[in-house]
Amino acid sequence: IFKKEQLRPIILKGQAIALLYPTPEHRTGGDCDIFFPYEPQALKADAWAHENGKVAEGQNRYTVPYTWKGMAVENHHRMQHLTNIWLNKRLQSIIEREIRCCDSTYVNIADTRIETLPPTLNLLIEITRIARYIINDGVRLKQLIDLGMMLRTIGAKVDFVKLQEWINRLHLQRIATLEALLLIELFGFSEDELPFFMPRHASNITSIAEEL
Repeated sequence: IFKKEQLRPIILKGQAIALLYPTPEHRTGGDCDIFFPYEPQALKADAWAHENGKVAEGQNRYTVPYTWKGMAVENHHRMQHLTNIWLNKRLQSIIEREIRCCDSTYVNIADTRIETLPPTLNLLIEITRIARYIINDGVRLKQLIDLGMMLRTIGAKVDFVKLQEWINRLHLQRIATLEALLLIELFGFSEDELPFFMPRHASNITSIAEEL
């Protein structure tokens, strides 16, 4: 529907990550998250949601949650954000540049070809999303499993030099190392599977968590 409206919907999070699992149905999702990279398109998608769906409470400047034909959907004007205003500007700049300059990546859902995130940006967004949960709400095992599945299925397509540059620019070195340590401790990953693992920040999980 959105493509027919000349929009560019990009599917995020659960629905796309589930396809990385050997059995996608094992990765349950709560809703369908759709990102619109250009503000005029995002506003047009929101207008469509108000006209054709049932918009739920919780709407804000960047997210419009609604139900359409029994399915929970969220339109996103922003893919992810950071609380620090200056670091958030850097993150939005990275996202905008990657969405504009890099080759699109697609998945097939119900015989429909749908755009999703390029592998390197996808991994950065997942690391950032987990970081926000660690700081604000507490991390869930499902999120760490998602990160592990991404590393083992699309890791070969990730530009880890670029990813490390982004992590440094966003000052995420310690919390990214904490996420790597959790994958090592809980799921048996090795250090060489986690290029964003930084030993100098990794004396142990407890000390990093206390510093954060």
